[in-house]
Formats: sequence, C-alpha cells, structure tokens
Amino acid sequence: MMYYESKLALPSMRQWLGEEVHLSEKDLQEENDWHIGVDLVATLEGFRKVRIEEIALLERCDEETLERSLDTWAWGEATLRWLVTKTLQHTFEHTHDILAIALFWHFWAKRAEENS
Repeated sequence: MMYYESKLALPSMRQWLGEEVHLSEKDLQEENDWHIGVDLVATLEGFRKVRIEEIALLERCDEETLERSLDTWAWGEATLRWLVTKTLQHTFEHTHDILAIALFWHFWAKRAEENS
C-alpha cells in the first residue's frame, strides 16, 4: 500500500493541481525494493505521511477539479474523484487481506493457549 500511495497515487493526484508528473514502468516495480527488507514502523509512518499529504491536496480541490478528466499514466483517462476512489479501494482491499490473516492467527493462537 505504501508503495502504491507514494509512487503512483500521490504523484498522479498532483497532476490535477498542474504539477508535471513523470512516471515510468520502474515506478511499478515494488518487488525490487522488498529484497532489502521492510521496517514496519517506518512503513506505517510513511503511509501516514503520504495519506496526510493526499488529504491536504484534496482540500485544495473544488468540485470542478474533482470531475475534470486527465490522461493519467497508469489508468488512462480518469477523473480525480475516480483516482481517489481507486486509492481508497486499494487501501480497503489490502486492509481486508491483512485483517483476515491477523484474525486467523489470533484465533489459532488463542485456541492453542486454551489447549495447553
């Protein structure tokens, strides 16, 4: 999620405020960064900062900006409203997956504790 938010979603959102965005295939190669390991606390803090920046960006947008279509690098023609909705969907999808795993392991850890 952090990679998507910082490397793709936020830079793409900046297009609607007139910033020039230069994205390429290498911006989508998240796997290359995972081999160096991930610091969970730093990743969550980075995600929080990017999300704060996204919200601040949205606060500067009026209805017309939200509905204006632009040609985005990753999704083709899209509105900012669509991009923000896609970003939220992406967050919910991964949060669902993480929560499902956490609940599964919590259930089995509790059961193992009760049986010992």
